Amino acid sequence: MINKTFDAFYMFRWVIGEYLYPTLNVVMEHTHYGGMEHACQVYVTSNAQQMFAEIVMSHELAHQWFFHIIGNDQADVGFIDEGFACWLDAYYREKANPSWESDYVPSFESVRAYEYNTGNKHRINCSVNEFSSYNTSYWYVAYTKSPAIYQKLRLILGENIFIEGLKLMYARFRFGFIWLDGVQKAFEDACGQDLDWFFYPWFNNGRLPEYDLTKASFDPTTNKLTIDVEDIREGTHPYSYSQLVPIEILNKELEIIENCSIWVNTTQTPDVVFDIPDGVEPYKAILFNRGAALSYKLGWGDDDIIEEFLITIDPSTNIPGFSVLLVLFSAISTVYALTVVIKKKLNKK
Repeated sequence: MINKTFDAFYMFRWVIGEYLYPTLNVVMEHTHYGGMEHACQVYVTSNAQQMFAEIVMSHELAHQWFFHIIGNDQADVGFIDEGFACWLDAYYREKANPSWESDYVPSFESVRAYEYNTGNKHRINCSVNEFSSYNTSYWYVAYTKSPAIYQKLRLILGENIFIEGLKLMYARFRFGFIWLDGVQKAFEDACGQDLDWFFYPWFNNGRLPEYDLTKASFDPTTNKLTIDVEDIREGTHPYSYSQLVPIEILNKELEIIENCSIWVNTTQTPDVVFDIPDGVEPYKAILFNRGAALSYKLGWGDDDIIEEFLITIDPSTNIPGFSVLLVLFSAISTVYALTVVIKKKLNKK
């Protein structure tokens, strides 16, 4: 455990900043819970298996930076230190023990399942007195939802920019207090762009988005496939969500002909247009939960596919030569109408 502690210690120094206390004790103890953090000292249960003990050690050690160096109000924004400690212990496992399954995947799955399983909905940015219980609501927000959303931000910004944001928080708030606006500003300065579109919905909306494929239409004359994806909960959120949603387009043999991710939000043009190769007819569009980085309302019985939609063929262009026939029919109709008019005039004379 001593060597593992040194590994985590030096990793956190590199990711966040220097450890500013003169001593650090890691104490094994007999306890019914996993561990606990105090300034300069962390406790780890002696009853745990090696893997769990290492997880507890890295988590409690991360608290030396998030809360004991970078302080925050644990009653009003406890999700800051607990969320970053959870993210850091998962990051440590990702780098030090790549064969272990990271917590990111179960965190995203738990975020999706929470509202479905409990009927509760909780935004991250709230005080502890707003939670109905510690074991469900607070645990979900502080230990599950917030680290998952921090990981989501890392995937959007990139690892180097995300770590630069952590370093900026350390530089600005060591031995001080940080609030959510300070977290946002650090990441904004790291990436050089406004992040209201990310922080407002993910930290202040209680309910997750619920996506619906409302249109999938193919025009064979132009080889254009037009798709609409909407958040059908849009009107129930204080802030609109924006995130990348994986999508696949299949032909009738169920072979993948398009595989990408599209941004779904309220600021883009509703139609997403794909150029389909010549001679290929798209059959089905599928929204996926691929990559475990997508947060949305979980439907019953699905853990991978959000929704499937059979693609319609534009009826006005489905018949070969339809436009030519339409012109000929219009011309014939016009000639016939003129003939009738002329005959009527001649009969009157």
